[in-house]
Amino acid sequence: YQCDWSSDVCSSDLARRILMMQTPIVLVFLLAGPFLLKLIGPGFVDAWGILMVLSLGAWANGALGLTEFALLSIRPLANPQASTLAIIGSGVQARSHLEAYQHVRQLKEVRIWSPRETSRQQFVNDMSPHVGFPIVNAPTAEAAVHGADLIVLVTSSPTPVIDHAWVSPGAHVVCVGACRPTQQEMPPALVAQSALYVDSKAAALVEAGDIVMNISAGLFSESHIRGEIGELVLGRIKGRTSPSEITVFKSLGMAVEDVVAADLVLRRAVEAGAGTELTL
Repeated sequence: YQCDWSSDVCSSDLARRILMMQTPIVLVFLLAGPFLLKLIGPGFVDAWGILMVLSLGAWANGALGLTEFALLSIRPLANPQASTLAIIGSGVQARSHLEAYQHVRQLKEVRIWSPRETSRQQFVNDMSPHVGFPIVNAPTAEAAVHGADLIVLVTSSPTPVIDHAWVSPGAHVVCVGACRPTQQEMPPALVAQSALYVDSKAAALVEAGDIVMNISAGLFSESHIRGEIGELVLGRIKGRTSPSEITVFKSLGMAVEDVVAADLVLRRAVEAGAGTELTL
């Protein structure tokens, strides 16, 4: 059963509270997580604010893991003064990334673009009440990306959704789509000329079309990957080297991301003495 993210249950304040982990939560792992949440209903969730249900599939990965690893890339790779965010895509990932990024950079403007104008406007209508800055419904992908400090690509497109010429010097690009070796979400020139980081090098060299296809085409070798996000956070590799350098973080998503996120949520709930421990 697929959770309908346009429903009151999934588009409610619950998603924001889960992401930012500021509400006491009890953690329950169930394969049918979205289905159970539908059964419980939005009234229960909003009234108690203590239940978090994570599917061991795409929902958990989308809502937590990918966004958190993207956040880890922002601090060492994005320019400290970055204030303009461009989001290409208007689905679940787009919403979670916006919710999170406003807490690590002082955003002044967000521009959203996806192929359907109705989807873009729905995003603006849904997300504007949760932020303190304007969200612009950009007429084109170029209009969204041009001059942006932070660029997030969260689409299901098998071909590049932006052009290298649109990306300004000093921008940081987060790419979480194109998760198959035959798909590319970024233009090859952008990947080749940027400082490239990944969540898992082993996985990227097999699964990330933005890397696999460019290596096959001879644009660069695997040594072009500067390193993994874990190495960056631990200080084992260098991050941004100049204000004008373009950096890219290519994320495929790993199970460890969800495990770490779940562990953090659970520990915070236990420390706060909140929620109820269930025996399953």
